[in-house]
Amino acid sequence: MKKGLKLTDILVTIVIAVAFGIVYILWGSVYYSVKPLGLHLDQLIYGMWFIAGPVAFLILRKPGVALLAEIAAASGEFFLGSPWGLTVLLYGVVQGLFAELVFMGFKYKNSICR
Repeated sequence: MKKGLKLTDILVTIVIAVAFGIVYILWGSVYYSVKPLGLHLDQLIYGMWFIAGPVAFLILRKPGVALLAEIAAASGEFFLGSPWGLTVLLYGVVQGLFAELVFMGFKYKNSICR
């Protein structure tokens, strides 16, 4: 039996990522509205941009899902008109790679489809 991603896995990952791409665009407004307060609240809410990969991985539990989700979420954010431009794609790749490295470090918790 194959352990790779099936078409349904990819589609579910993309749907999750598109949803988070929309959240990322909306979260940018929240981030920039609390940043001028000077209370460093922006640092508390910054983690939202790292969540698409772990959520997708927690749902599908397969290697590569976190990377795919972060790249797709960054792409969705870019196509929706992100104020950060193409740099979001680079951030998406880096965030997805580091999420995969963490999951790989824990050996994907033996949760890969058997």
